[in-house]
Amino acid sequence: MIGVKKRDLVEVFAEALKLNGAKKAMVVCGAEDLDEISCAGKTYCARLQERRGHKNAEEDREVDIEHFTLEPEDFGLPAHPLNTVSPGLTPEENASILHKLLTNQLQDDDPILHFVLMNTAALFVVAGVCETDEAETIKEVGPGGGRWKEGMRLAKMAISSGKAFEMIRGFAEITSELSQQ
Repeated sequence: MIGVKKRDLVEVFAEALKLNGAKKAMVVCGAEDLDEISCAGKTYCARLQERRGHKNAEEDREVDIEHFTLEPEDFGLPAHPLNTVSPGLTPEENASILHKLLTNQLQDDDPILHFVLMNTAALFVVAGVCETDEAETIKEVGPGGGRWKEGMRLAKMAISSGKAFEMIRGFAEITSELSQQ
């Protein structure tokens, strides 16, 4: 998933990804020229997906680009003004916010939590994580053919189970080790 700060770059980046062989990707631009999925309203999206068909007994794989918009409601969330998701003023404040988020200490209605969940959910959708049909899966399909609410369910579960915190801690340990070499 790639965010761009200008709506007219969404198509350009999507085509560049396709030309470079990408099979799954999504380029996003919040209506406010935000290089992420917007918690305030519309986000313009271009999603690359592999189309499978048969041609001369060989599998023909082409990549389609679908254009659509997403809104917080597509994830089952309310919209929040952008000023409610502003980062902290110092690196220490940002670290504290991230720690609270990853250790499930933010309130369920926190705009920062919603902002992170939407962007994580979209990443899960694009990666194909939401395509299973297990019993607890939310099967509702939204704009662009994505199971955005299922992505939300999985993103919430990653935080509440502690898996997201474990992954960040593991990443920090590896990068720390690599920087010491």
